[in-house]
Amino acid sequence: MSGHKVVAIDVSPEMQSIVQDAVDSGEYVSVSDVFEAALNDWQARRNGHDLTDTKLGELWDAGIASGHPTDGEKAFSRTRAELVTRLAASRS
Repeated sequence: MSGHKVVAIDVSPEMQSIVQDAVDSGEYVSVSDVFEAALNDWQARRNGHDLTDTKLGELWDAGIASGHPTDGEKAFSRTRAELVTRLAASRS
């Protein structure tokens, strides 16, 4: 466990059971992994990097409302061609 520190925490019997069930089911390898995942999720939310179902739905709706999708490669090709044309015009 190099680079890790041992921390003792008190949890309710219900939380301890939930954590142990996660390990027993194979979802996590160890109790430490459960807490590390929980802390990573907490840190992401704390830093504003979480994406809730509500926020995802809002982003989805905004994307749909923005109109027809554009093929990325075609858009970049058109942009490149326009830039080449402008560059050539500026040199003449």
